[in-house]
Amino acid sequence: MKKRIRKVSDWTVAGLVLSVAAAGVLVGLVALQMVGSRALAPSSVRRGVGEVLQAAGYNLKVVSVRQDDHGDSVYRPGDGYRYVIVTVTITNTGKAPIALAPVVQTSIRGMGASYAMAPAPLANPFSADLLEAGGERTGELSYVVPMSAHDLEWVFEPGAGLASVRVLLGH
Repeated sequence: MKKRIRKVSDWTVAGLVLSVAAAGVLVGLVALQMVGSRALAPSSVRRGVGEVLQAAGYNLKVVSVRQDDHGDSVYRPGDGYRYVIVTVTITNTGKAPIALAPVVQTSIRGMGASYAMAPAPLANPFSADLLEAGGERTGELSYVVPMSAHDLEWVFEPGAGLASVRVLLGH
């Protein structure tokens, strides 16, 4: 009986070691997935407002940037904050659809912080779904940033092997 317990124990230890190793690999892959194209950040392309970026698979242009300190009766940025509203055009120049999910693919960065999208009163909200090959989409994306934030850049990280883009906003 002792021998049998020992074999079970050996298998248990071996299984535990394999489970820990597999979990480590899985955590590493998830971390890499979460970082996604952030790993490309040093080689990301920088452009200014109004400039067209031609990347493999898509063209991108930040058409305009505006700020709104007040919002409306439903959406307000909060005391000490403002909306930064970016109008962007993306054209799919590739042969396959591009999944557009600006909530997870875009942010505004500046002064060591990153600001995610936030609901705001928008005249032409950017539509999040597939952009077919040859298709083009223009729309607005909104972010809440501190009034004191400056030297902001809009960041687009599409993933799927496509280059990330940073656009200097000048705010």
